[in-house]
Amino acid sequence: QQGATRNVYLGNIDIAEDHSSSRRSGGAHTHQARTAIGTPSSARGDADQTSTSPLTGGPVTESILREDLGKYGTIEHIKLLKEKRCAFVHFLSIASAIRCVRELPCEPGWSPPRKINYGRDRCAPPSGSGGGGGGGGISSSSNSSSTGNSGNANKAGVLALPMQQGFGQMGMVTTVPMSMSNTVSTSASDLVLDPAMAVAINPMQNRCIYLGNLHPDTTTEDLCNAIRGGILQHIRHIKDKRIAFATFIDPNAATAFFHLAHCLPQGLMVKNRKLRVSWGKQTTNVPHSILQAVQQGASRNVYLGALSLDVTEERLRSDFEPFGDIELVNLLRDKRCGFVNFTDISSAIQVVEAMRSPDREVKLANGAIFTKPEGYENVRVNYGKDRC
Repeated sequence: QQGATRNVYLGNIDIAEDHSSSRRSGGAHTHQARTAIGTPSSARGDADQTSTSPLTGGPVTESILREDLGKYGTIEHIKLLKEKRCAFVHFLSIASAIRCVRELPCEPGWSPPRKINYGRDRCAPPSGSGGGGGGGGISSSSNSSSTGNSGNANKAGVLALPMQQGFGQMGMVTTVPMSMSNTVSTSASDLVLDPAMAVAINPMQNRCIYLGNLHPDTTTEDLCNAIRGGILQHIRHIKDKRIAFATFIDPNAATAFFHLAHCLPQGLMVKNRKLRVSWGKQTTNVPHSILQAVQQGASRNVYLGALSLDVTEERLRSDFEPFGDIELVNLLRDKRCGFVNFTDISSAIQVVEAMRSPDREVKLANGAIFTKPEGYENVRVNYGKDRC
């Protein structure tokens, strides 16, 4: 359902001539090939100088791919397309291909700009879109998600995560958070997570992520700038204990972020400190009222348009603090609009409902009465995008 096949696509790779004395077929491995990969290039013959392992970031050959990817299972066939800088590796077992797509991106040297995905199984009937045999084509799961349209991807059964930059094929449609982009390549890549791995990572469908070892100067805004995966229901930052808990609306988003944080070469970094990332306490189901609001576009971020020119960030924070803790206020004075990001999505929902109400005074969930401040009569209120 997620597009897995026996065929693994490897893109953005440099391909060198294979000078090994024997071309291998099937799953056979020779001692000579193993020596070529395990031995530094300086100790090999001149003919092997260009055949350094992809684990060191060098060009690849068929021999090297068989050696490095053979650990995932028996390889039936390899097709190299030197001009297109890509290769297709056909395994005998689809389980081997799934394991390769899942684990290879975590190997050194296989992060972007290298791409890993499923290709079309040459034993499968051709699709109506054409493109034929041997190594042909990237799987439909990659194509459906490559536009970055999370709505379309979700309809196809793939979790789409709105982030900045890709870092490798790890079984999810995701890219690397902006705060982490210094640890990996900046080339974009679309990825797809197989359901079996998601269950293994998060069998209880937990939505809460624990973040520990925070720098003393870390703010809630810093944490939200680092967290990526999906809409947050709530973020709780306990500064004196230097820990935080981020609760997603969707458990799949929590799973994707958890996996992302553990596969980054340097881990999840905030203020040059590697955070401890683990599962928090199992959460209850999302309240039905919040789910309904999210389906209508709700997020932690409230958009305020057509603001008066004398409105300041301090006033926005002061006027809307009665609804709950505010993580970030962003005022775009030249566009006469602003964004108020709360730590809890329920606070944002209450703001939108209260500001849209025709009544001047509105009763909040905590029993308090909110009186609309002067100057907001003609303000347009809606939800902005949750940057997480």
